[in-house]
Amino acid sequence: MPRKGENIYKRKDGRWEGRYIKSRTPAGKANYGYVYAKTYREVKAKLVNQISFASNSTTANQKVPTVCFECIAMEWFQTIRPQVKESSSNKYWNLLNSYVLPAFGVKPLCDITHDFIEEQCNLFLTEGGLKGNGLSAKTVSDILSLIRNIMQFAAKKGNIISCDAQSIQVKRQIPEMRVLSRAEQEKLCQYLYSDLDACNIGILVCLFTGLRVGEICALRWEDISFSDHTIHVHQTLQRIQNRANNKQKTKIVITTPKSACSIRTIPVPNDLIVILASYKASSKGYILTNCEQTPLEPRTMQNHFKRALQKSGIAPANYHSLRHTFATRCIELDRIKYDGNSNGSQWLIYKCPSEQFVLGSQLIVNQGQEALFFKGGEALDLFGPGTHTLSTGNLPILNKLVNLPFGGKTPFSAEIYYINKTANLDMKWGTSTPIPLEDPKYGLILNVGARGQYGITITDSRLFVSKIIGAVPNGTTTNPMLVLRYFNGLINSKIKSVTAAYMIQKQISFLEISQFLSELSATFQEALNEEFERFGIELVNFYCESIAPKPEEYEKLRGYKEELALGEGFYQQRRSLDILEKLAENPSSGSIANAGIGLGMGLGAAGQFGNVFSGIGQNMNVTKPDAQITCPKCGAQNNSTMKFCGSCGSKLATTIICPHCGKEVPDGMKFCGECGKPLSASKCPSCGFENKPGMKFCGNCGEKL
Repeated sequence: MPRKGENIYKRKDGRWEGRYIKSRTPAGKANYGYVYAKTYREVKAKLVNQISFASNSTTANQKVPTVCFECIAMEWFQTIRPQVKESSSNKYWNLLNSYVLPAFGVKPLCDITHDFIEEQCNLFLTEGGLKGNGLSAKTVSDILSLIRNIMQFAAKKGNIISCDAQSIQVKRQIPEMRVLSRAEQEKLCQYLYSDLDACNIGILVCLFTGLRVGEICALRWEDISFSDHTIHVHQTLQRIQNRANNKQKTKIVITTPKSACSIRTIPVPNDLIVILASYKASSKGYILTNCEQTPLEPRTMQNHFKRALQKSGIAPANYHSLRHTFATRCIELDRIKYDGNSNGSQWLIYKCPSEQFVLGSQLIVNQGQEALFFKGGEALDLFGPGTHTLSTGNLPILNKLVNLPFGGKTPFSAEIYYINKTANLDMKWGTSTPIPLEDPKYGLILNVGARGQYGITITDSRLFVSKIIGAVPNGTTTNPMLVLRYFNGLINSKIKSVTAAYMIQKQISFLEISQFLSELSATFQEALNEEFERFGIELVNFYCESIAPKPEEYEKLRGYKEELALGEGFYQQRRSLDILEKLAENPSSGSIANAGIGLGMGLGAAGQFGNVFSGIGQNMNVTKPDAQITCPKCGAQNNSTMKFCGSCGSKLATTIICPHCGKEVPDGMKFCGECGKPLSASKCPSCGFENKPGMKFCGNCGEKL
């Protein structure tokens, strides 16, 4: 049907005539062209083409001061049409033909002023529409946006315009959003749960994920990840105007969502995942129909939702109110989540800052985590990875303890701990003070230091939190070093006993022990595993990087080895001297002369050495103070003989022992200055694992290096 301002008329002979402006004279007078057709639609299509052609066919010598609005509007539409979705194109076309062109069509661009546009917008608000009672502010705002785009397009084409209408605004009233109350939501859910057909499940999905009606209609089983408990939204279904077919006025199309931000992945509550899994009939197809080819129309879902509200005794609401309700519940509900330390540091336990929660709160547990509820010092309910809506159904132990009622936003108190289930593989260990051990081959008691690293993982969260953590401040994390401090005494004890037993069994000296570190590490891990398991911890690996006496004692041990080769008598005499020297360092030993004579007699050497030590002892101070060394990390004072800080366990020594020749080498060197052999780790040819220097077998796979 022709509209005012279109310049389309029905002739007396029954044909339709359309008039357009072909050009203008230098004086600005319009030259008209005409098109004819049997129907209104045909002549309108011809008119659009002719207007577009006329606007682009101006000759070089033709001076056109300006073009009419209709010409540039049609040219803009033809340009923008392939760039937008078909639904948007239809919307622009309808606005142009219904409102914009009748009011602006024949008017030259240079005559369209700010006042004229503002006047027309006011007329649209008061007198527009089929009934003449005015258009909505939303529709007028869309018309104004269309006019702005056309005017901007005209300016880019080099046309003269009077204004761009950017300063003109249409005051829009924000419509009241209908949100279901908690009571209404509960009543609706009870009705939907009582009859879980396809449409009711679709309503539940929208209620707990915020999907639009077109998005739920286009949702397929392939878009749901049952392992990750998520829905991927990337398309929508809608019925739009079919301008290409006169018989079929509308058609269904599946396109991308409303905007780029609408392409998203949404977490799904566990209970809803269970419902979807039970209803699923195949791995493909639309979830509302369980069919590969045939989707459900949005209008059908909207009508079903209206009936569901009626049967539930709930006041009417449009389908989009489900999305508003979901957004409101997200704001109202507590979301309990922990993503790890912001600085990326390792952690074992995180305690939530609050101990007050409500039923309906969402507990989010990431991969590699567990969430443990604690109350009254007792470990209660445990949750694995996923999104959990806290309810009486999934808090059985807590429900028995505090008698939680059904329904409503019921508050309850509890402690929530997040446990890191991934392995912590970079935990250092070391003897804080030297361990006295006897060298079984040479019979010397030496002060031995050991160091290495190990990895742990939590296997029993309840057991670990109950026995290890104790009182943890709210809102804080527990560092893996806590475990190191807790087990430090146990590790040192096992290192001492296992090392002594191993060396006696193998009959090896500390001069040779570096060759057996791989085998010794496996023995340590086996001995410690049982102890760690008692606390819900699995010892993933345990590496011993070095076991060695103090550097000065190491050199003495090498000297004894060389002296032993000179004869038993010389070796015994040297032992006697060393023992007397030790006694001289002990302030409680009294006179060196007396100690020396007594010891010499006991050894059968009084005649040779007693007089000598008697003379020395008279002029020697036996209370020699120990030298001190400052820890570079904590500043604590330590004995100069210590290799690790007694306060924090940090390394004090600045040298290492060559695993090949036993020579002291400055820390950080790659090759020994004595024998020239490498000090770096050996890569396993089988698995590629970096093993410590001196290891004969791989610490990861056991292959010979």
